Amino acid sequence: MIQARVFYDPVRDLLVGTVLPTGATLEAHDAHELADLLFAAGVRHGHVSMPDWREGDTAQAKGDKIALNGHLNRLGQAEAAERLALLDKVPVIARNGRPFAVRLSDIPEPWHSEFSQRLRGSTVPVPEDGNDLAFVWDWKRFINRDPWPL
Repeated sequence: MIQARVFYDPVRDLLVGTVLPTGATLEAHDAHELADLLFAAGVRHGHVSMPDWREGDTAQAKGDKIALNGHLNRLGQAEAAERLALLDKVPVIARNGRPFAVRLSDIPEPWHSEFSQRLRGSTVPVPEDGNDLAFVWDWKRFINRDPWPL
């Protein structure tokens, strides 16, 4: 699914990215800088549309395309490694010998806020010892960036 469209503005000598879900417009002179902005806006590698040379002046230089996609890919890999490391850092509560839940208070920021927001409206286990809990399968779904059930 395309999350952003990026084109070159030859008049201003800028790369311009539009984040499709929000309509936000991001601008940068450098492909790496635009990749950072897009990534911060939730855009991931492989989900960016860019014109090719047949579309004229709005097509980026090939080097900019490679740099933008490469940097988005590296950012995504670093984030994935960080997210997977959370599986080892956040203790899992077992019930009847099976993984059951995680304490929200054990989840470090910024993941805690993002996961808590994602949980809104979801069924959660009864709080234990004053600690809010989340089912372990929801935690793993969040870590793996799997689609959230409606």
